[in-house]
Amino acid sequence: MSWDCYLSLGANLGNRGETLRRALRMLNLLPDTKLVASSSFYTTLPWGKTDQPLFLNAAAHVRTEMEPIYFLLACQDIEKKLGRERHEHWGARTCDIDLVYAPEVRSDTEALQLPHPFLTKRAFVLIPLQEIAPKLRIRQYAGKQSEEKADPEPKPISEWIDALPENERHSVMPAEKEISNPYPFSLIACMGANRGIGLNGELLFRIPEDLVFFKEKTMNGIVIMGRKTMATMPDGKPLPGRINIVLSRTIPANVPVVGKDGAVRGGKPGMDKLRDLDPEKDFFICPNMPTLWYVLGRLQGQSLDSADMWVIGGGTIYEHLLPFCHEAWVTELSVTKPADTFLPELIGLKKTDKEILTVGDGLRAAYCHYQRK
Repeated sequence: MSWDCYLSLGANLGNRGETLRRALRMLNLLPDTKLVASSSFYTTLPWGKTDQPLFLNAAAHVRTEMEPIYFLLACQDIEKKLGRERHEHWGARTCDIDLVYAPEVRSDTEALQLPHPFLTKRAFVLIPLQEIAPKLRIRQYAGKQSEEKADPEPKPISEWIDALPENERHSVMPAEKEISNPYPFSLIACMGANRGIGLNGELLFRIPEDLVFFKEKTMNGIVIMGRKTMATMPDGKPLPGRINIVLSRTIPANVPVVGKDGAVRGGKPGMDKLRDLDPEKDFFICPNMPTLWYVLGRLQGQSLDSADMWVIGGGTIYEHLLPFCHEAWVTELSVTKPADTFLPELIGLKKTDKEILTVGDGLRAAYCHYQRK
């Protein structure tokens, strides 16, 4: 039997954003468990022990069939895999996952207390939780109950937040330059019957209908590609109407490269910050994943928080970024051509829709939509 559980996640050591995103993905991969929703990330002041770095916090809603105590142990195992070491109560940590509320489950053992004893006293728990469950009614922790003592009445989450001191509420601030979605990307590709997508650094298929479909989907969004795909761009220029990001350790000469601190090297004279790049003229070159998350976070803070993020190839980039994709749009053709680059199996995604069309000279194409399970 499945049950709903609300979690509080936090980190104030290491790469906090990717740690929380990875924790959310790991929760979604637990047996018989689904990540229903997760909140934005919030920058928060330390609670309890204040002489430590600022935290990044979030809330999550999961639905699971695991027994509560085994689900707790699974969360603790995720903490451990992400580097959590328990040396100091309320101390700094790489990752913290707390079970804070389960409407249908109550526990008051030494190992697991639900509701969490400090749930209604922590703004950094309640404010992210309200974002994903604004109508949630919460019952305060009351310790062990006797048969004569009734459970406390649940109250709307908004009432618990309003009852907190004003300075507590103001200590929780949106982290505007952080990607909070654990699966922020969409994948788009065109492949043959053998999953072939390219040969000798060139696209295997250039079908007019599919190119129109690609343009309609990605326009006004962010497209992420590898170096070889960048080399196939018309006239060597970024795709117009989109932010073009290249994820590659091998960088062509005289191309500006973004560092994870936001500095730019290798570009034109005077180009030394991320803001100096012109999306219409420049590719955003990211040599590694930490830099990619940095750039995406900064772009999100430039009124691009609603822009779709598309993974457009080639094969290595598809394989590398597939675990971060929530969906894929794949044009599947009924023809096989020699290829040296292939679309990887879409592990973790399930085909949910398909439209069969005839394109070109009688060629059959299926426009398929895959979504994360």
